Amino acid sequence: MLSLSKRIRLWVTRTILEQSNVHILSYFLDCIKELMQLDNWECIYQMYLGFSHPEIQALFKTHSEEFDPARMKALTDVTTLFQVENPPFGRYKRVCHNFGPPMLLILASDLEDLEFINNSQPDYQENGFINLEKCRLEAREIESIIGRQGCLKSFDMVPHIRAWLQDHM
Repeated sequence: MLSLSKRIRLWVTRTILEQSNVHILSYFLDCIKELMQLDNWECIYQMYLGFSHPEIQALFKTHSEEFDPARMKALTDVTTLFQVENPPFGRYKRVCHNFGPPMLLILASDLEDLEFINNSQPDYQENGFINLEKCRLEAREIESIIGRQGCLKSFDMVPHIRAWLQDHM
């Protein structure tokens, strides 16, 4: 999953830099709007990271007046959501509680939470017993991740999109 996510980010960055025009930027902003409707936060995050490239930021600044307000709002919303803060992904996590399942979450965020629990709590208590509080915290976090997956969404396969993804990913 992480490998695919990184490929999405690199693909977005490479495509925008190769074509360097308003049309391709608009296309990716429309993709973000669609992904928001699907609650695919991992892909949105990777696209956001692709947009963070300095040359792409310069393109957005240069052509900002050429985008319609709805597209720019999508970019502003995503930028605000993923701004660095303490704790990392804090704003994103607060917003996620407002959405229903299923969601494709940012895997790095959930792994970071589990790693924090694992590293901040000892495995055993001073008396040698297993630290059950640590186990409860980990179970609660995993239960939260599973709960956000909820039900399945069904999508109709679009043959030409599937073929294109297989060729380019």
